[in-house]
Amino acid sequence: MRTPPYAAPSADSDRETPDAAGQATVPAPASILVVDDSPENLRVLSAVLERAGYRVRPAIRGDVALRAAQTSPPDLILLDIRMPGMDGFEVCTRLQEDPRTRDIPVIFLSALTETGDKVRGLAAGAVDYLTKPFEPPEVIARVRTHLELSQARRRLREANDVLEVRVAARTEALARKAAHDRALGDVFALGLKPLALTDYLERVLDRLP
Repeated sequence: MRTPPYAAPSADSDRETPDAAGQATVPAPASILVVDDSPENLRVLSAVLERAGYRVRPAIRGDVALRAAQTSPPDLILLDIRMPGMDGFEVCTRLQEDPRTRDIPVIFLSALTETGDKVRGLAAGAVDYLTKPFEPPEVIARVRTHLELSQARRRLREANDVLEVRVAARTEALARKAAHDRALGDVFALGLKPLALTDYLERVLDRLP
């Protein structure tokens, strides 16, 4: 089966590729791990995604895919459900249990149309479904959407981390200032002389975290 060319507006991840001098240049293409026990499905999906500018990593078994994701986490995983050995449900569950891979968006690939299977897949941690046979525009649209959502969540977490550090530093600075102001108030109340003042302030500051 031949698939018509289909170009996504952007296949970039938010990871940057450094140039020879080590400086960040353009974003690297998003990495997609495609998992299916059918060589034909792997070929078709790889062709569709590569034409859209993505970097594709194929895997023909669930256990192979799991090791690949843990060794070098991709930006997104397209995961077949019905595979011999470790099926897609088990792979997805194990991905969710591993801190290295739990934030990777997983889109299930399946010919199944039963609601119960879809619910089970979403409960295992998948973010979406693609039903076989694949339509290239739909594949690209869903991949692009979930990559953008994943990147937005990552940036939000990074911004929250920076904000928490700044709040902690500001809180500490305010605590030290408040302690210093209280110490000065005690000095004036006690009428301490210069040497005693210095010693008193040093003891107060030493008790601060």
